[in-house]
Amino acid sequence: MTLAALNMLAFAWHTVLEVLEPPWRTAGQAAAKRTSFFAHILTLTAYIAFLSWPDLLEALATLTIPPHLLSGHKNE
Repeated sequence: MTLAALNMLAFAWHTVLEVLEPPWRTAGQAAAKRTSFFAHILTLTAYIAFLSWPDLLEALATLTIPPHLLSGHKNE
C-alpha cells in the first residue's frame, strides 16, 4: 500500500513539474526518452553538487555543466 501511494505521489509530482516548470520541460525534451532523462539526473548528481535547481535544469537542458560549477569556487 505504501509503495503504491509513493508511486502515485511521484507521478503527481512529475505532472506538476511538467505543467508549472518550463525549464523542467526543456530539460526533459533534451533527453530522447524519459528513462534517459532520469539517468542523466543520476549521473550528473553523482559527480557534481549543484548549488540550485536552475543550475541542475540548465545542465540537463544543455547536456553541459555550468562553467561556474567547474571552476571550484563557491557561489555565495
